[in-house]
Amino acid sequence: MANSMSDFERFLYANYPDDYRRATADDVPDDVINAILSKHEKHYQIWRRIPEWIKDEYRDIIPTEVLNGNETVRDFVEEEHQKLANEEKETQQLLNYSVSLLALGYAAETVAVMVENRRQREALLAAAHGGPLSDEQMKLWLQTRESDQKAIRKDWQENHTEKFIVHLFKEIDREKRRMARNGESVDATLKISRMENEAAQLLAQFSDMDKKKAMVEYLRGQPQQVALKRMNPEVRQRFVDMLRKNGIAVEDKNFAQVNRENLAQSLKRNFDDCRKRENILCTKYQYQNKTFDKVSARQVLEQAQNLNVSALVAARRAGRQETSA
Repeated sequence: MANSMSDFERFLYANYPDDYRRATADDVPDDVINAILSKHEKHYQIWRRIPEWIKDEYRDIIPTEVLNGNETVRDFVEEEHQKLANEEKETQQLLNYSVSLLALGYAAETVAVMVENRRQREALLAAAHGGPLSDEQMKLWLQTRESDQKAIRKDWQENHTEKFIVHLFKEIDREKRRMARNGESVDATLKISRMENEAAQLLAQFSDMDKKKAMVEYLRGQPQQVALKRMNPEVRQRFVDMLRKNGIAVEDKNFAQVNRENLAQSLKRNFDDCRKRENILCTKYQYQNKTFDKVSARQVLEQAQNLNVSALVAARRAGRQETSA
């Protein structure tokens, strides 16, 4: 009886707080308690039929339409099962996305930002119910894209300086081409000067041999070779001169034209290697995590040590078990 009353008090406290206060007041008459018990007996019996994992999700506060019988317990539970299935599907997609980013070499902090941005974009699409985004939703969508760009830029600056330097010179090349089409401007000239100065400052940090080797290896990649070959000769020569000044011997002629067949084969090899790394990471992660709850970017680093990789996005372990009261 004690357990039953304790369970009823839990139900009453969550769903009918006013009656709970009346029933637990000092010197409350028996007839008041009996009236409250009689008033909520049917509601309580419905509440008891709700599985505990759903009660936990709702913090014991079950929707009024369910307690009043306007929606059946069966329908309500089925809806919650469907929500859970959708959440697990979305979580798996986010996990696959995060693993792909990690396989590409992004740092855990960068992955956390990009996963959260993607989650927000999916929420915006869901809120639009298949229709076009509103002006406010589109504004939020573009903010997440801008956040992605900033995160990638910061990641390259801090962890892949060689990529960022090449990126800067590609931006310089684009700006030069715009100037050739539209004419010179003070803003464009200053922008190019700032990017060149930033590249020079970063290259000045390439004092150890490992960084220099990383730059050389990166430049040997077929995509970089093609991109540099297509650069304006003046910009490319400026890049080569800056590399030489910092002890990285690269000849302009090394940026040879790559035929389509060789480029396709190189890209395929890179894709296959990346896919293998993704599969390994996914397998390790899924082995340790059988059920998932919603992904939170704050929890991205939880499983990194267990997987023995530089980082890995983690979801909260749901641990939900369907048990009826």
